[in-house]
Amino acid sequence: MLQFQNGNTTSYQYSNDGVKRKVTHQTAIANVVIPMGSIQPLSSGQIAYTSTTDYCGNVIYEDGILSKILTSEGYITLSGTTSTYHYYFLSPYGYCAGNPIACSDENGEWINFVVGAIVGVATDYAVQVVANVVENGGEITMDAFTNVDRKSIAISAGTGAMGVGIASGISKLTKVAKIAQIEAKSKTTGAIVNTQKDEDNK
Repeated sequence: MLQFQNGNTTSYQYSNDGVKRKVTHQTAIANVVIPMGSIQPLSSGQIAYTSTTDYCGNVIYEDGILSKILTSEGYITLSGTTSTYHYYFLSPYGYCAGNPIACSDENGEWINFVVGAIVGVATDYAVQVVANVVENGGEITMDAFTNVDRKSIAISAGTGAMGVGIASGISKLTKVAKIAQIEAKSKTTGAIVNTQKDEDNK
């Protein structure tokens, strides 16, 4: 509990996992003086009024009445049946949840995540394009570049950022290489059969 010299107090309640659940504010009547450095609980006669704030996940209650809903973009305030939306301005510290001190990156390791994501995206896209060309008999068309799985590319960006994008890309390249080998053998076999038929016809 915090207490000021004028007697006003603020009390906090936390759950077992350290999450703030409730804040209680007590406002003292006039002429109450608390010595510096001490805490003296107010008697019922010294309290002018009490207000409470309850935190239930992303919902906040003021004196038992729903007053605010937190969202990823900002928050919503409620006044009776009227809802007002409040949006945060974009911050240059958004990458670190608005806390550049606690989330500092002195060694510049963030670049590893960016490079990994780029490698993951580029590798996945290239593999899909090559696979499309192989499946189309080696003919390069615009569909080979546009007929790609965007969800797979997005996943590769995430895995690449985590450092496994290259391994995933190599795996996909190996699969494409096998497809190409099968396609080449199929064409070779077809050519041999056609040549044999031509000789028989002679």
